[in-house]
Amino acid sequence: MSAGTEEATAFWSERRPLEMYERYWAAAAQPHRFALVSALHLIPRFGSLREVGCSVGTNLNLIRRAFPWVDLSGSDLNDGAIEFARAHLPDITFRCVDAVTDAASWSPRSVDVIISCYALAYVSPSDLPAVLRSMVTAARRAIVMVEPCGRGLVPGLTFPEWRHDYAPQLTDTIQAAGRKAVINCFTLVPPVDRCDGRVVVTFQGD
Repeated sequence: MSAGTEEATAFWSERRPLEMYERYWAAAAQPHRFALVSALHLIPRFGSLREVGCSVGTNLNLIRRAFPWVDLSGSDLNDGAIEFARAHLPDITFRCVDAVTDAASWSPRSVDVIISCYALAYVSPSDLPAVLRSMVTAARRAIVMVEPCGRGLVPGLTFPEWRHDYAPQLTDTIQAAGRKAVINCFTLVPPVDRCDGRVVVTFQGD
């Protein structure tokens, strides 16, 4: 039987030592985080943002500094990471949920921008289309994804991790949703922890 999202979920939901959360928090200078924040500067002024798979809130802390007026929220399936995030960022809304199941409950046009950063790599190819549909439906202005790109299950790891080819899937999803958007793909050089791609979807005319 091939690996599924539930196996990755089980691995990443396990509570980690405090030292690991502190390392995640301190890793604010990684280039892929800069690529994420810089992409947000290209989006017309927005008032709300949701991060999928926010871990301890490192990205949201950077975004809060760059865009202090924005209403920020994040979700992650690791309760220890969410506890850490709430303690360090009390003015941001955090929820401990599984993105795959939670995405189905997102209301249409409920947030200006949705982001993910090395989170969708743990969603299987069979589950990814539903998550992308929810992102396309829920985001009013843009989606920014900084993720490892490619195709297939990564061999040799102790937990499932996939590479996805996001642009064609997003094109089909956007068309099916009856929306218009510009999709920009950018390769990160050098990659950080195998994270080598940025995909920005900017919605047009609605």
